[in-house]
Order: sequence, then C-alpha cells, then structure tokens
Amino acid sequence: MKCHKSLKAHNFFTSGWVKEVNVAPTTGLDSPGSSQSSPVIVRGRVLHSQSLSATPTNTWIIVAQDGGIMTANCDCKAGLGGTCSHVGAVLFYVDAAVRAREQKTVTQDKAYWLLPKACKKIEYKPISEIDFTSSANRKRKFDAQLCDPTAQSSDTVVKRQSCESVKPPTEAEKTKFLEDLYDHGSRAVILSVTKPFNKAFIPKAVSMASQLPEPLSVLRKDDSLMKDRSELKKDTESVCIVITEDQVRAVESLTRTQSKSNLWYTHRAGRITSSSMKSACATKVETPSLSLINKVCYPDKQKLNTPAIRWGRENEARAKLEYININKNFHKNLKVVECGLFLCQEHPHIGASPDDMVTCDCCGRYFYRCLHQSDRFSNIESSISQDDITWYNVAQESAMLRDVFITSPTPPALGDE
Repeated sequence: MKCHKSLKAHNFFTSGWVKEVNVAPTTGLDSPGSSQSSPVIVRGRVLHSQSLSATPTNTWIIVAQDGGIMTANCDCKAGLGGTCSHVGAVLFYVDAAVRAREQKTVTQDKAYWLLPKACKKIEYKPISEIDFTSSANRKRKFDAQLCDPTAQSSDTVVKRQSCESVKPPTEAEKTKFLEDLYDHGSRAVILSVTKPFNKAFIPKAVSMASQLPEPLSVLRKDDSLMKDRSELKKDTESVCIVITEDQVRAVESLTRTQSKSNLWYTHRAGRITSSSMKSACATKVETPSLSLINKVCYPDKQKLNTPAIRWGRENEARAKLEYININKNFHKNLKVVECGLFLCQEHPHIGASPDDMVTCDCCGRYFYRCLHQSDRFSNIESSISQDDITWYNVAQESAMLRDVFITSPTPPALGDE
C-alpha cells in the first residue's frame, strides 16, 4: 500500500517506464483449509530512476484472488524490503489495465491504447516539447481519461502557445550576463569553461604550483649511501638551498591541512622540523640515530600514534575554542586561523607546523599549540590552564621547542623563526 500511494511510482507508470507486465497463476501457495482459488504472480520490468541505461529491474508481486497483496519483491536495493517505487509502478499499471477493461467497450478504445507506451529509449528534446506536469496532475488526467472516452491521451504533451521569436543575444549581452553572474559570486558551471572567468575555478594547488620550491628529496643520490661522513660533508659544501618569500608563503598556504596533505609530507622530507629539533641537537654526529634519520627523510612513513598525538587530534578543536574564549576579552579583533608548514627562509633545512596562527590588532601575530599534559619545558614561566588543556606562549629564545612559535609585538616576516 505504501508504494502504491507513492506519486513517484505513478510517475514511473505514466512516463512509460513499466514494460513486459505478465500474469501467471500459482499452485501450492494457498493457506491450509482455504477454499479460495490460488493467487497469481504479476511480473514486470521497470527502468531505474537514476540510471536509465541500466538493465530494468525485475519486479514481481503475489496477488490473492480478492486483490490483496500477499508479498512483493524487486531486485533494486529498496525492493529487498518488499516495497519500492518499482513495485508501486507495476501495481499502478495493473490497476489501470483492469479499470480500462471495465470502463471501455470494444467499440471505443482498446484497453492497451490507453496505457502509456513503454519507453524504449530516452531522447533529448527541446524544452518546448517536455511535459512538466506534476505527478499529481498527471494522475488526475489519467484517471479522468479512463472515465471519459473523449479525454486527452495521458502521453500527449500539451501544446503550448507559440511565443514571439527571441533574437539571439549579442556578444556584448552575453559578456554582460556572464559578468553579472560572476559578480554575484555564483559558481555556475558555465563560468568554469569561459575565459577569463575560468581562472577563479583553477584549484589553488595548480595555480600556485609554479611558486613552490623543489623538495629537498631531489638532492638524494644513490651513490651517497656508499660514502663515509667526510665525503658526504665535502659533497654538501657545494649544495646551496635558496627559497624565496613567495615560495615560503606558497608552501604554507597549500599545506594547511597538514597531515592530510601529501604536499606537507613532501616538503617536510629532509628538513629538521620543530618536533625533531631536540633529537637532532642531541644525537651524535658520528653515530646518528637511525630512527631520527628515518623520521627526517621519510616523514610519510613515520605516522605515529603516540598518546601525545592522539591527545592533539582529540583536543585540538576544543583547545582552539577555549583559547578564543579566554583571550578574546584581552585582545582587539582576535582571530585564530589554521596554518601549514612554515619554512625558514634563512635556514631552508628547518621548518615547523604550528596548530594555528593567532592575529590581533594589539599584539600582531603569534602561534599556539595544544600540548599534552606530559609535555614540560623548564624555561616556560607562565601558562594559561583550563581543565586539562594548557596553552603556552613561549619567549623568542625558545621558539625552536616543539611546534611552538613566538609572541611578537609586530608581525614577523614569513619564514622567520
């Protein structure tokens, strides 16, 4: 009953999506002791609503002699539950065929002429030839047609009054229309394929690709694996890494999703980041830590899941909100935005990825990080605590510790540590 009442199902029927409807008697399905005749199976095929080129569904319904629906099934996903729009469409087809047979006589129209023709192929048509009548109105017209032999056929498109011919737009009118559409802020598809508006649709990573510096991984040489430390030191003396301020900005802008960005891992490779700075300073040059080398050279292979990292993932958003709530009354126009990997322009082999960048009109720009409660730094003199989340503002001489950056009265240039 649910799918029979669905106007979507009736729309399938009136659109001609139902075909090959057959009825066959059954045996052995009677209830024990029942004197009623055996039920019948109604089988039909219905086109898919979202994929007209796909194989039509196989729909079947078991109907008792008194017209009651015993069960139904369809091989679409919804039909596995015993009810779907395809089942409803077949029921509407059977209902219309029975009523047509009862209402029409042989001298009038044949019953099958009143039923919508099965759609064999969906063709493109001009808008003027498309029937936009609602499902409710189409059902009303079809029901009236069954009662009145002179009623208009349900599959006949209502002819619209011809309107005055419209002249094709001039190039100036087309340009003006596209400019207004662009100025409105619309992301209309036509703008993405029309110059010069299509420039706004170019992905940021593509438009800024030419501004990115070469990753340090290009310096890798296979024959270096066989050299000793003195030879490697001699080779590195001729290496000169130069990055511009624009390249620093480009890397930071395109890596703001950090661990979700492949580019973030690409430009971290070969660099000492703030999370590995302490280990890099502590390891012995003669026998460097192998785990440290792997972490620096292959950051994409060293995806850790330590308690501190899990803590950051779970509490970073909360820390950000708490930080804003605590500090918004003490700063003018406080803003907290995500940031990516910052490369040091003076020392290109160094980089850091703070959690967020904080700006305000009174203090300039600074960065913060949500730290795990096990993180302790002896040179931190003050902190702001709320529940179990702590934020630290670190002095300039401590800027290398972890991913914590400095607080400065004036905005520092990008890449400054």
